[in-house]
Amino acid sequence: MAAFDGITPTYHIELQDDGPMLVWNLNSLLQGVQLMICSMLTDSVSPVGMCKNCGRAFIAKRYRDKFCSKECSDKYRQKE
Repeated sequence: MAAFDGITPTYHIELQDDGPMLVWNLNSLLQGVQLMICSMLTDSVSPVGMCKNCGRAFIAKRYRDKFCSKECSDKYRQKE
């Protein structure tokens, strides 16, 4: 969990009237933001992606997009 600088969030399950609920125990607002970003990046239908060439986060037009721009796509293919 390198994204959390070694301080990983914990969670517990609470039983609610409408069923079980996962409750995160966060140490800071930054940790909450990091958790949200990690969730968005690992969600298969999320429009957020990481460019395979430059490593920047980008909003994908399609879930299978791997590059932030045509230029990065071309540069990546030239490297191979």
